[in-house]
Amino acid sequence: MKMSSLFKILSLVLIVGFCSCGDTDPREQFIGTWEGTLSGCSIDIPFIGAFDVPDFPVSMSFSLDGNDDTMVIVSFDMNDGSATISDKTIMLAPVTTPIDAMGIPVDLTISGMGVLTSDTEIDMDLTLSVLGGTSECPITLTKI
Repeated sequence: MKMSSLFKILSLVLIVGFCSCGDTDPREQFIGTWEGTLSGCSIDIPFIGAFDVPDFPVSMSFSLDGNDDTMVIVSFDMNDGSATISDKTIMLAPVTTPIDAMGIPVDLTISGMGVLTSDTEIDMDLTLSVLGGTSECPITLTKI
């Protein structure tokens, strides 16, 4: 084998190796704990009417799902769920948790979609469903 052929092969291997090093997992940018306050939201509940959702803090932690390279595990204050990541977009799968609504236990389902707007901020539209009513509530989450 000529020296120039060997040089070409080694050059190709180095170039391919260098190019593949740039691949990053888009989920990495979401990993960590994010907090915000849900406010200014109301839900129209059948037979009850409009219910103003009180301001309340929201905390979510995202960690890698080892079984699926597009998913993260979402840990809420209440329950764990999952979300799908595509580039800078996160799609939160519905997760249901019991809550105390003025002394009455009810199930609240949370889902939604968000966009990573910076390294430390996610703008998200959370969908809240309770007692047959649904509302979309905007929230900004900040990485802590």
